[in-house]
Amino acid sequence: MERIIWLILAALMLMPGVLAFEVTFPYFKDDKLSMNPGEIRNFEIILQNMAGSSDETVSIDVSSGAEIASLSKKEHFVKLGTANTLVNLKIEIPKDAAKRYNVGIAFVSDTNTLEQGFTVEVSNPVQKNNTLIIISIAFVIALIIILIILLSCLLYTSPSPRDS
Repeated sequence: MERIIWLILAALMLMPGVLAFEVTFPYFKDDKLSMNPGEIRNFEIILQNMAGSSDETVSIDVSSGAEIASLSKKEHFVKLGTANTLVNLKIEIPKDAAKRYNVGIAFVSDTNTLEQGFTVEVSNPVQKNNTLIIISIAFVIALIIILIILLSCLLYTSPSPRDS
């Protein structure tokens, strides 16, 4: 029995400690962010160190989606007992953007490694412009039809020169 207790204690000692830092990401419904081509947005990711045993230095890297995502600073010092260390994340969608991007952010310290991510859905401005063009063409065709009807009515109701 004593041997089992020692094995359990040894196993507990070999287990990793409590996670020293946590990450709070902005909320995106279904982990999707909708943006338009040419749009730029800035977000704040929050690092917390409430349960650790010491201060942490966290290295942060954009592991996927670096063509649209950038960080203002790649290393952050997170003091023990804090829940408000801000990381600035900038998302910049090019004018000729793809339809979808996956963005992954890796957080690494001496005691913990986390990776979180989200999807950026890009709306298609060409479809919006096509709709506007179709509406414009329909409007012009309707105006031409109205003009033809008005001219026909004027020609039909005007007195002919033979009647005088």
